[in-house]
Amino acid sequence: MTDEKAQGIEQIKGLILQDKLKEAYDICNKLLLNFPESYRLSKFQQKIEKLVYKENVEIVKDDLKELKSLWKEKKYDEILVKLAELQKFTPGYPLLEKEIKKAQKLQFKGKQHMQKDTLAQYMKTADDHIKKGSYPAAITTLKRIILKLPDYEPAILLLSEARKSYIQQQIKDNDVLLKGKEFDKIADFIKHLKTIDPESKEIKELIKKLSKREEMAQKFTKMDYTYKTFEEIQTLYQKRKYEQAIKALKEYVQIDKDNI
Repeated sequence: MTDEKAQGIEQIKGLILQDKLKEAYDICNKLLLNFPESYRLSKFQQKIEKLVYKENVEIVKDDLKELKSLWKEKKYDEILVKLAELQKFTPGYPLLEKEIKKAQKLQFKGKQHMQKDTLAQYMKTADDHIKKGSYPAAITTLKRIILKLPDYEPAILLLSEARKSYIQQQIKDNDVLLKGKEFDKIADFIKHLKTIDPESKEIKELIKKLSKREEMAQKFTKMDYTYKTFEEIQTLYQKRKYEQAIKALKEYVQIDKDNI
Protein backbone atom coordinates (compact mmCIF):
# COMPACT_ATOMS: atom_id res chain seq x y z
CA MET A 1 0.00 0.00 0.00
CA THR A 2 2.89 2.33 0.85
CA ASP A 3 4.43 1.64 -2.58
CA GLU A 4 1.12 2.50 -4.21
CA LYS A 5 1.03 5.86 -2.43
CA ALA A 6 4.66 6.65 -3.16
CA GLN A 7 4.30 5.74 -6.83
CA GLY A 8 1.09 7.77 -7.04
CA ILE A 9 2.75 10.84 -5.56
CA GLU A 10 5.60 10.62 -8.07
CA GLN A 11 3.06 10.24 -10.88
CA ILE A 12 1.16 13.31 -9.64
CA LYS A 13 4.38 15.36 -9.54
CA GLY A 14 5.20 14.41 -13.11
CA LEU A 15 1.71 15.26 -14.38
CA ILE A 16 1.81 18.65 -12.65
CA LEU A 17 5.16 19.42 -14.35
CA GLN A 18 3.55 18.49 -17.68
CA ASP A 19 0.61 20.79 -16.84
CA LYS A 20 -1.78 17.81 -16.97
CA LEU A 21 -3.71 19.04 -13.96
CA LYS A 22 -6.93 17.15 -14.54
CA GLU A 23 -5.16 13.79 -14.70
CA ALA A 24 -3.10 14.68 -11.64
CA TYR A 25 -6.22 15.69 -9.74
CA ASP A 26 -8.06 12.46 -10.64
CA ILE A 27 -5.16 10.30 -9.42
CA CYS A 28 -4.89 12.37 -6.24
CA ASN A 29 -8.58 11.87 -5.48
CA LYS A 30 -8.39 8.11 -6.06
CA LEU A 31 -5.39 7.77 -3.75
CA LEU A 32 -7.14 9.80 -1.04
CA LEU A 33 -9.89 7.18 -0.98
CA ASN A 34 -7.28 4.62 0.13
CA PHE A 35 -5.16 7.04 2.17
CA PRO A 36 -7.63 9.66 3.50
CA GLU A 37 -5.27 10.80 6.28
CA SER A 38 -2.30 11.41 3.98
CA TYR A 39 -1.08 14.97 4.56
CA ARG A 40 1.04 15.01 1.37
CA LEU A 41 -1.87 13.93 -0.82
CA SER A 42 -4.12 16.59 0.72
CA LYS A 43 -1.49 19.25 0.06
CA PHE A 44 -1.13 18.08 -3.55
CA GLN A 45 -4.90 18.25 -3.94
CA GLN A 46 -4.95 21.84 -2.65
CA LYS A 47 -1.99 22.77 -4.86
CA ILE A 48 -3.72 21.40 -7.97
CA GLU A 49 -6.93 23.24 -7.11
CA LYS A 50 -5.00 26.51 -6.78
CA LEU A 51 -3.20 25.93 -10.09
CA VAL A 52 -6.50 25.13 -11.84
CA TYR A 53 -8.12 28.23 -10.35
CA LYS A 54 -5.16 30.35 -11.48
CA GLU A 55 -5.45 28.95 -15.01
CA ASN A 56 -9.19 29.59 -15.01
CA VAL A 57 -8.64 33.19 -13.91
CA GLU A 58 -6.43 33.80 -16.95
CA ILE A 59 -9.06 32.25 -19.23
CA VAL A 60 -11.78 34.36 -17.62
CA LYS A 61 -9.75 37.52 -18.10
CA ASP A 62 -9.55 36.82 -21.82
CA ASP A 63 -13.26 35.99 -21.99
CA LEU A 64 -14.12 39.24 -20.23
CA LYS A 65 -12.27 41.19 -22.93
CA GLU A 66 -14.42 39.47 -25.57
CA LEU A 67 -17.55 40.95 -23.96
CA LYS A 68 -16.61 44.54 -24.89
CA SER A 69 -18.89 44.58 -27.93
CA LEU A 70 -21.83 43.43 -25.83
CA TRP A 71 -21.16 46.20 -23.31
CA LYS A 72 -21.19 48.78 -26.11
CA GLU A 73 -24.49 47.38 -27.42
CA LYS A 74 -25.93 47.43 -23.87
CA LYS A 75 -26.94 43.76 -24.10
CA TYR A 76 -26.93 43.29 -20.34
CA ASP A 77 -29.13 40.19 -20.31
CA GLU A 78 -26.70 38.38 -22.59
CA ILE A 79 -23.70 39.67 -20.63
CA LEU A 80 -25.11 38.34 -17.34
CA VAL A 81 -25.69 34.89 -18.86
CA LYS A 82 -22.06 34.73 -19.99
CA LEU A 83 -20.75 36.05 -16.68
CA ALA A 84 -22.77 33.43 -14.78
CA GLU A 85 -21.08 30.72 -16.85
CA LEU A 86 -17.63 32.16 -16.11
CA GLN A 87 -18.47 32.39 -12.42
CA LYS A 88 -18.72 28.57 -12.25
CA PHE A 89 -15.00 28.31 -13.06
CA THR A 90 -13.77 31.11 -10.79
CA PRO A 91 -16.19 31.52 -7.87
CA GLY A 92 -15.42 34.59 -5.79
CA TYR A 93 -13.04 36.11 -8.36
CA PRO A 94 -13.22 39.86 -7.47
CA LEU A 95 -12.99 41.23 -11.03
CA LEU A 96 -15.76 38.92 -12.22
CA GLU A 97 -17.99 39.74 -9.24
CA LYS A 98 -17.48 43.44 -9.95
CA GLU A 99 -18.51 42.97 -13.59
CA ILE A 100 -21.63 41.05 -12.55
CA LYS A 101 -22.75 43.80 -10.16
CA LYS A 102 -22.09 46.43 -12.82
CA ALA A 103 -24.16 44.51 -15.42
CA GLN A 104 -27.01 43.96 -12.95
CA LYS A 105 -27.12 47.66 -12.08
CA LEU A 106 -27.12 48.76 -15.72
CA GLN A 107 -29.68 46.10 -16.61
CA PHE A 108 -32.02 47.42 -13.89
CA LYS A 109 -31.57 51.03 -15.01
CA GLY A 110 -32.14 50.04 -18.62
CA LYS A 111 -35.36 48.22 -17.78
CA GLN A 112 -36.59 51.18 -15.76
CA HIS A 113 -35.85 53.53 -18.62
CA MET A 114 -37.51 51.28 -21.21
CA GLN A 115 -40.54 50.73 -19.01
CA LYS A 116 -40.95 54.35 -17.97
CA ASP A 117 -43.65 55.22 -20.51
CA THR A 118 -45.33 51.83 -20.23
CA LEU A 119 -45.21 52.03 -16.45
CA ALA A 120 -46.82 55.47 -16.42
CA GLN A 121 -49.61 54.16 -18.67
CA TYR A 122 -50.18 51.12 -16.43
CA MET A 123 -50.34 53.31 -13.33
CA LYS A 124 -52.80 55.67 -15.01
CA THR A 125 -54.95 52.72 -16.08
CA ALA A 126 -54.96 51.34 -12.52
CA ASP A 127 -55.84 54.76 -11.08
CA ASP A 128 -58.71 55.15 -13.58
CA HIS A 129 -60.07 51.73 -12.57
CA ILE A 130 -60.00 52.75 -8.90
CA LYS A 131 -61.84 56.02 -9.64
CA LYS A 132 -64.54 54.05 -11.50
CA GLY A 133 -64.82 51.52 -8.66
CA SER A 134 -63.46 48.72 -10.86
CA TYR A 135 -61.20 47.44 -8.09
CA PRO A 136 -60.54 43.88 -9.40
CA ALA A 137 -59.27 45.35 -12.70
CA ALA A 138 -57.07 47.82 -10.79
CA ILE A 139 -55.67 45.04 -8.59
CA THR A 140 -54.83 42.89 -11.63
CA THR A 141 -53.06 45.79 -13.37
CA LEU A 142 -51.03 46.68 -10.29
CA LYS A 143 -50.02 43.07 -9.69
CA ARG A 144 -48.60 42.97 -13.22
CA ILE A 145 -46.50 46.06 -12.48
CA ILE A 146 -45.21 44.64 -9.18
CA LEU A 147 -44.40 41.32 -10.84
CA LYS A 148 -41.96 43.17 -13.11
CA LEU A 149 -40.83 45.73 -10.52
CA PRO A 150 -41.24 44.16 -7.05
CA ASP A 151 -39.88 47.23 -5.22
CA TYR A 152 -41.86 49.89 -7.09
CA GLU A 153 -43.42 51.67 -4.12
CA PRO A 154 -46.11 53.75 -5.94
CA ALA A 155 -47.64 50.53 -7.31
CA ILE A 156 -47.40 48.81 -3.90
CA LEU A 157 -49.20 51.70 -2.17
CA LEU A 158 -51.88 51.94 -4.86
CA LEU A 159 -52.44 48.18 -4.69
CA SER A 160 -52.98 48.43 -0.92
CA GLU A 161 -55.51 51.23 -1.51
CA ALA A 162 -57.34 49.23 -4.20
CA ARG A 163 -57.56 46.13 -2.02
CA LYS A 164 -58.86 48.10 0.94
CA SER A 165 -61.52 49.85 -1.16
CA TYR A 166 -62.57 46.57 -2.80
CA ILE A 167 -62.97 44.83 0.57
CA GLN A 168 -65.02 47.76 1.91
CA GLN A 169 -67.18 47.63 -1.21
CA GLN A 170 -67.70 43.88 -0.85
CA ILE A 171 -68.68 44.23 2.83
CA LYS A 172 -71.17 46.97 1.97
CA ASP A 173 -72.67 45.03 -0.97
CA ASN A 174 -73.12 41.93 1.21
CA ASP A 175 -74.67 43.71 4.17
CA VAL A 176 -77.82 41.55 4.10
CA LEU A 177 -75.80 38.33 4.15
CA LEU A 178 -73.58 39.56 6.99
CA LYS A 179 -76.61 40.52 9.12
CA GLY A 180 -78.28 37.15 8.54
CA LYS A 181 -77.79 33.81 10.22
CA GLU A 182 -76.40 31.80 7.31
CA PHE A 183 -73.04 31.46 8.98
CA ASP A 184 -71.73 28.86 6.50
CA LYS A 185 -72.28 31.28 3.61
CA ILE A 186 -70.76 34.08 5.67
CA ALA A 187 -67.66 31.90 6.29
CA ASP A 188 -67.31 31.33 2.52
CA PHE A 189 -67.62 35.06 1.96
CA ILE A 190 -64.84 35.72 4.52
CA LYS A 191 -62.61 33.21 2.68
CA HIS A 192 -63.22 35.15 -0.54
CA LEU A 193 -62.27 38.42 1.16
CA LYS A 194 -59.04 36.86 2.46
CA THR A 195 -57.98 36.03 -1.10
CA ILE A 196 -58.01 39.78 -1.74
CA ASP A 197 -55.87 40.64 1.29
CA PRO A 198 -55.31 38.10 4.10
CA GLU A 199 -53.82 40.83 6.36
CA SER A 200 -56.71 43.29 5.97
CA LYS A 201 -57.72 45.14 9.16
CA GLU A 202 -61.28 45.41 7.83
CA ILE A 203 -61.53 41.62 7.55
CA LYS A 204 -60.11 41.09 11.05
CA GLU A 205 -62.62 43.56 12.55
CA LEU A 206 -65.46 41.92 10.63
CA ILE A 207 -64.46 38.46 11.92
CA LYS A 208 -64.52 39.77 15.52
CA LYS A 209 -68.01 41.22 15.10
CA LEU A 210 -69.32 38.09 13.40
CA SER A 211 -67.81 35.83 16.06
CA LYS A 212 -69.65 37.72 18.81
CA ARG A 213 -72.91 37.68 16.84
CA GLU A 214 -72.61 33.97 16.08
CA GLU A 215 -71.97 33.29 19.76
CA MET A 216 -75.09 35.27 20.71
CA ALA A 217 -77.14 33.46 18.07
CA GLN A 218 -76.06 30.11 19.49
CA LYS A 219 -77.06 31.22 22.99
CA PHE A 220 -80.52 32.32 21.81
CA THR A 221 -80.94 29.05 19.92
CA LYS A 222 -80.06 27.17 23.10
CA MET A 223 -82.48 29.30 25.17
CA ASP A 224 -85.25 28.68 22.64
CA TYR A 225 -84.53 24.94 22.74
CA THR A 226 -84.57 25.01 26.56
CA TYR A 227 -87.91 26.82 26.61
CA LYS A 228 -89.52 24.41 24.15
CA THR A 229 -88.09 21.39 25.99
CA PHE A 230 -89.54 22.52 29.32
CA GLU A 231 -92.89 23.12 27.64
CA GLU A 232 -92.87 19.59 26.26
CA ILE A 233 -91.87 18.09 29.63
CA GLN A 234 -94.61 20.10 31.36
CA THR A 235 -97.20 18.96 28.82
CA LEU A 236 -96.17 15.31 29.24
CA TYR A 237 -96.33 15.68 33.01
CA GLN A 238 -99.81 17.26 32.88
CA LYS A 239 -100.97 14.39 30.69
CA ARG A 240 -99.52 12.03 33.30
CA LYS A 241 -97.12 10.57 30.78
CA TYR A 242 -94.49 10.32 33.46
CA GLU A 243 -92.14 7.87 31.75
CA GLN A 244 -91.98 10.03 28.63
CA ALA A 245 -91.55 13.16 30.76
CA ILE A 246 -88.66 11.55 32.70
CA LYS A 247 -87.05 10.37 29.46
CA ALA A 248 -87.31 13.88 27.95
CA LEU A 249 -85.87 15.42 31.13
CA LYS A 250 -82.93 13.01 31.13
CA GLU A 251 -82.19 13.86 27.49
CA TYR A 252 -82.29 17.56 28.30
CA VAL A 253 -79.93 17.09 31.27
CA GLN A 254 -77.39 15.40 29.01
CA ILE A 255 -77.57 18.23 26.43
CA ASP A 256 -77.63 21.23 28.80
CA LYS A 257 -75.78 20.24 32.01
CA ASP A 258 -74.60 23.81 32.66
CA ASN A 259 -78.09 25.14 33.32
CA ILE A 260 -79.24 22.37 35.67
